[in-house]
Amino acid sequence: MKLARVKIHAGDFPCAASHWYFRGNFLFKRNRKIFPEKLHSRQITRLELATVQSVTSIGAAGGWGHSGIDLLDNGLLTKLALGLEEGFTTFICQFADGRKLLASVSSTVFRELEEQVKTSLF
Repeated sequence: MKLARVKIHAGDFPCAASHWYFRGNFLFKRNRKIFPEKLHSRQITRLELATVQSVTSIGAAGGWGHSGIDLLDNGLLTKLALGLEEGFTTFICQFADGRKLLASVSSTVFRELEEQVKTSLF
């Protein structure tokens, strides 16, 4: 798969920074660091499509505060979760170290990521 941009809406990673997905690896921009943090898809312990219920439950458990509620209020999550933003999929991802994120990627990248996670979990 080619290089794909990951748009983070909430979570334990900076939302305003540029994040990428390339060949099974997430490349997360870190604050005040030159090189991005590299996390392989084998480190994912939970991957699911974002729904209103999943965002509010994981947001409350993860201590995201009002970020999930804010997304619901402005309609962003509803738009993305229902597939109204054509070509993009919004998902919730949790890594082995406990960090979580709510992000969007292209639908083809999400399908590839799902396959990699399924094969690494079984």
